Amino acid sequence: MGYASEATRAAMNYAFLTRQISQLISVIETRNAASHAIAGRPSEIRGERREIVFEGNALTVDARAISREEWSRRL
Repeated sequence: MGYASEATRAAMNYAFLTRQISQLISVIETRNAASHAIAGRPSEIRGERREIVFEGNALTVDARAISREEWSRRL
């Protein structure tokens, strides 16, 4: 497992263990293939592709989500 995968897992664990949230959402720029590979695990659901403006720049992004229930099955 690489550093990015470990960091992603640690962030997800922290979020679900310390917050009362039902799902966690990732917003990833479409051109970021490495992040899509990490977020594209079978348990994460791909949402809509959207264009957002961040710091004056238009970005095309994909949203992905994982529920608390699905996260707990991965432990």
